[in-house]
Formats: sequence, C-alpha cells, structure tokens
Amino acid sequence: PEEIVGVLILLVGAGIETSMLTFGNAWHAAALHPEQRRQALDGRIDDWIAEAMRWDPATQTQLRTTTEAVELHGVSIPADARILLLAGSANRDPEVFADPDTFDLDRDTSASLVFGSGRHHCLGSNLALLELRTALQEIASRVADFEVDVAASKRIHASNNRGFATLPTTVTLR
Repeated sequence: PEEIVGVLILLVGAGIETSMLTFGNAWHAAALHPEQRRQALDGRIDDWIAEAMRWDPATQTQLRTTTEAVELHGVSIPADARILLLAGSANRDPEVFADPDTFDLDRDTSASLVFGSGRHHCLGSNLALLELRTALQEIASRVADFEVDVAASKRIHASNNRGFATLPTTVTLR
C-alpha cells in the first residue's frame, strides 16, 4: 500500500507541475511567433502542443542508469553508470529536426523525446495531452489574440524543469 500511495503522489505532483509548465511554455512560444500563434488559436491545438513541447519542454533532463555497457558517439559507458539524458537538447538536434530552433506548427514532431520512450515512456502522457488540449481549446474559443509582456515574465528556478512563474498576458477576446 505504501508503494501505491507513493506512486500516486508522484504521478499527481509530476502531472500537475509539468502540465502547468508546458501550458506556459506553449503560451510563450506562440506569443513569440505571431503567425504560428494565429494558426494555433484558429484550431491547430494539437500541433501547437506537440511543437511547443519539442521546442521548449517543461522537463529538460532524465536521469538513468545503464543496464549494460554501451558505446555512444565514440564514448564507452560502463554498465551501472548514472547518466543524464538531455531531452531538451535532443529535441533541438539538427540531425533529427530540420531548422530545430524554429517554432513551426507544420513540423513532424514524432521523433520528439518529450515523453521519453520505450519502457520509460511517461505514464501520464495521455492525461497531460488531454489537460493541455482541453485548456487550450477552451481558451482559443474565447481569445482572438494575445500579447505577453516578456520583460515582466519570470522563469522558475529549477534544476530539471523549465517554465514560468509569471507570464503577464493581455488578451483580445473573440
């Protein structure tokens, strides 16, 4: 029972924080790219979410332990080594994504590592996507456009997560 409660607390905490940060990162990305913002607000919600998570993911790193010796890019990593995967960097890899620093709703984001992969794929990914889609659809149905006061924005200070503590916004209603 203690393990079940511990996992549930982890899932709730991780899900709330990462969804909140992802929402702010998506909002900020659209604010910085007016043409993409218009398309996003006009119904391209899923593309907005996927590209925002690739372009500025809320979770930047993942700590793992190797189960066997591996060689990666000419570097030997022994079994049982602790490694830090930089998913935020991987999602900007020019060998995977053409023009990776550009925010583009037309991009194929299927190679994004934002939710991990394989047995380490995020257990809460479907819930996170549902939360983000629902929130952004509701807002887009009421907001024609918005501006963010970037100078007054404040980022959180965390070793692994990236997002905003404040993101002052002025909206134009539909």
